[in-house]
Amino acid sequence: TVSPGGISVFATATLSRAEGDDLDSVDGRGTLALIDAAAAQGVRHFIYTSFANIDSDFPLQRKKREIEAVLEEGRVPWTILQPTHFLEVWFSPALGLDVAAGKARVLGTGERPLHWVSFQDVARIAVAVAKAGPQRKRLTFGGPEALSQRQVIGLFEAALGRKLELEQVPEAALLAQLSAGNPLEKTFAGLMLCCSKGEPQQLDNGSLRGIHDVPLMSARQFVAAAISV
Repeated sequence: TVSPGGISVFATATLSRAEGDDLDSVDGRGTLALIDAAAAQGVRHFIYTSFANIDSDFPLQRKKREIEAVLEEGRVPWTILQPTHFLEVWFSPALGLDVAAGKARVLGTGERPLHWVSFQDVARIAVAVAKAGPQRKRLTFGGPEALSQRQVIGLFEAALGRKLELEQVPEAALLAQLSAGNPLEKTFAGLMLCCSKGEPQQLDNGSLRGIHDVPLMSARQFVAAAISV
């Protein structure tokens, strides 16, 4: 339901799908229809969750950039959130970290750092942005510390008091999937390649100053909470 007050959007066919859903129907046409509905209803603030530009061409990134371009045309007041990789997604059984089975997966060398962020913080930032009002710009942000995949896995091992069996997925395999897979497979390959390559520079979260000045969850805090569950 779209109301005149505002709307925050994080809809993607990569995480959950009903029968017939795909990247075009959900991330593409579905989100465009939502923008149309928001404009028709006079919504005062459209908050869209995306991600910063990645040096790989894949379907989900193309859809994100298309939606961002439509928002920048100004049909509705807008803010675009561009968080980094979600801790809860990348360090989960679905992507190879299975604590119960004693296994973990690394993409590429697993040695390049990323500012992992909790999706709980992304939700809090969306609320803060809604209160602050339309920013009409991209807000790129991540967690407080840049750590490699292997470093985060090491935090799990230290908390568990035991080693995890590592599976390594070479970048060559991800590149092969990126070139030969279906749209969803290509998207996962593109996102995993980004994870394997790390971030080109440090993030200082300056875009959030004055909007959300509360420290974001660190990978260490995430691991401690995950192990205690």
